[in-house]
Amino acid sequence: MKAFKYRIYPNKTQEKLLVRYLDLTRELYNAALQERIAAYQWAKREFERSGRDALSVPAKERPKGVTLFEQSRSLTEALQAPELAEFKQVYNQVLRDVLARLDKSYQSFFRGGGFPKFKGRDRWNSFCFPQIWSNGDWRGPGKLSGEGAWRKLQFPLEGRGNRTHIRLRYHRPLEGTPKTLTIKREGAAWYAVYTCEGGGALPLPKTGAAVGIDMGVNPNFFTCSDGRVVEAPRFLRKDARKLAQAQRSLSKKKRDSNRRRKARKKVADIHARIARKRADFHWKTAAELVRNYDLIVHEDLAVKNMVRAVKGSVEEPARNRRSKAGLNKSILDAGWGSFLNKLHQQAKKAGKQVLAVEPMYTSRDCAQCGARNEREIGKLYTCSECGNVTDGDLNAAKNILKKGLTHLGDSGRKRTIERSGGKKKPGSARINN
Repeated sequence: MKAFKYRIYPNKTQEKLLVRYLDLTRELYNAALQERIAAYQWAKREFERSGRDALSVPAKERPKGVTLFEQSRSLTEALQAPELAEFKQVYNQVLRDVLARLDKSYQSFFRGGGFPKFKGRDRWNSFCFPQIWSNGDWRGPGKLSGEGAWRKLQFPLEGRGNRTHIRLRYHRPLEGTPKTLTIKREGAAWYAVYTCEGGGALPLPKTGAAVGIDMGVNPNFFTCSDGRVVEAPRFLRKDARKLAQAQRSLSKKKRDSNRRRKARKKVADIHARIARKRADFHWKTAAELVRNYDLIVHEDLAVKNMVRAVKGSVEEPARNRRSKAGLNKSILDAGWGSFLNKLHQQAKKAGKQVLAVEPMYTSRDCAQCGARNEREIGKLYTCSECGNVTDGDLNAAKNILKKGLTHLGDSGRKRTIERSGGKKKPGSARINN
């Protein structure tokens, strides 16, 4: 499955329709969640009144709430009520997808995730048409018409056969068979996201080159083992003053006022623009690496652990808290995890190989003789054994490449698995090809 994201430009009437869809689907989600909670609490009370212990009875006999099937069936009956006539404005499959979305959250909770939460207006920004293609042709919503860079996206209105057409910027062709369409709001912008099956990209020609990359934050985003460096864009840092001004303005506005709503929208727009710039940089940089190299080796970084705050107390204050907070901010601004995920995706489509290796001692070992030395941050790497003097990041990148080639040469350890982000044993590696 592959997603294609396009910017859409609704007029004022169409935007009101999209916002109405968001409001109604959010109300349905919250109502369905409330029904599930109430049904479970009632079943639990009835079970406790019977005097039985939940742990002593089979799982099938324990108290349960309503299921997706039961809610879908009751939705059909509820839509006939006059007081719920406004929900008929929403395409029926969109309403049923909301219930499936809630059920998916419950399944995640049962697997150890967080319990589903009620959604406020600022926490619900998308809805989905789960079936837009049938028997080799479009099935109503999502159908694209026109030619060239600007197309028309067909969107359903209330009543059989009624529809409107929203302008869409068609910057890249769809590949494969469209399966679903998600309408998404990001700040003030609207997007149409098509999920397609099949039609993957063709493998790129082989170059015979391999490279190791050492991730950084300042001044370079990463350093290659062949000496090439990519400068860190630092998008959040560049817009920090503008963002701070917008946040200060927001903090001074009265709650639930129109001015506060506008100020909050301005802050969201700045964040969305930074995120778009960062994602664009990641995709383009990953694509360039995949075009130029057949094997790309990087450290298997646990970014979530690296950006944890320094702990301390009143009796024992944390040391270097301010510098650590600045480093954490720079790591999050660089978006290492997002970039590496995109790199693995690009490599898989292009038929190239990406390998994640254990980061232990890559910065301290000498790439020339293998001796282990202490490295001072901000200074050149100097080996006490062979006298090698070089850039520390370049030395680390060469060690990373060596580790990758060593693992590829060890047939007993070679394996082809997807990037998962889980814990790895020392010396282990992950390969994506």
